[in-house]
Amino acid sequence: MIKYKLAMKQVQTIKDVFCDCCGKSCIDSCGMNYEHSYLSASWGYGSRKDDTSWGYYFCEECSDKIKKMFVRDDD
Repeated sequence: MIKYKLAMKQVQTIKDVFCDCCGKSCIDSCGMNYEHSYLSASWGYGSRKDDTSWGYYFCEECSDKIKKMFVRDDD
């Protein structure tokens, strides 16, 4: 038989996410949802950045600007 007890435990929760490009908060106008994208890269062995990785958070506006740098419009 297993007996359980209730334990109070502190946990970390996200208070805010800030854009690594412009610095503004990524919380929506209602203060409830985080509107952001996350871009990351991991480098493998054989590169000049062996076994390193990085990541950045972007607000919706900066995500659109960054996307334009990578996606071509063939119209």
